[in-house]
Amino acid sequence: LGIEYTLEYVFWYISLQTTLASANNCIFQSSCAFVYLLSVPILGERLQVRSTVSVLISLFGVLLIALYSSGDDKESTTLGYLFCILATILYSLYEVLVKKYGSQSECIKEQLCDSTLFLGLTGVSNLIVLFPLLIIAHYTGLEVFDPPTNHQIKLIILNVFLDLTCNLCILFAITLTGPLFFSVGSMLIIPATISTDVFFKNLKLSAGMLFGSFLVISGFILLHAEELTFSPKKKSSITPRL
Repeated sequence: LGIEYTLEYVFWYISLQTTLASANNCIFQSSCAFVYLLSVPILGERLQVRSTVSVLISLFGVLLIALYSSGDDKESTTLGYLFCILATILYSLYEVLVKKYGSQSECIKEQLCDSTLFLGLTGVSNLIVLFPLLIIAHYTGLEVFDPPTNHQIKLIILNVFLDLTCNLCILFAITLTGPLFFSVGSMLIIPATISTDVFFKNLKLSAGMLFGSFLVISGFILLHAEELTFSPKKKSSITPRL
């Protein structure tokens, strides 16, 4: 899973260079659709009408935001979009597998401890398997490694703490809720970012962006209602232990 997660990031960073930012974001935020499809065969989830509708509503909202947001002048290529789609599928698969092979304990504290251990083992696997590839890439000239400056070291350390916090929150969210709920919920980043730009950058909010944000939030609320209404009986009959 650690290697799969790293490859997802590699493909996504590559795709950023050859795709429009708005389109790239739209494709990547559509991961909830792939999570929904993968959850059926891997997690044994049943297809629910309200879940399907909530996912489609959120996806349509993301599409509206992407269409009405300002683009850029980067040259986009078909290969770049293929890399972005591949990264989205890998990330969706990672979310589903985390839920499947993550902690099955009913105790919240045990779930959080198991998730932390899982993240640590993921880092160890990357260190053992992927780090030697960096050495090979350096000496073969494929990717020459230059020692970072003091300023870059500070940024790297900051990025490490931010990335650690982000990954822990992702694992906790997936473990305590579910991959589909988390994927749709992560779409709320888009209207939140738009709101920030409105207040701090004086962004002019178009009707399409406003309606798209409304659809994303509505899809999330509908999915949350679905989770509360059709949660499995075995979960509803168990009181989580702290």
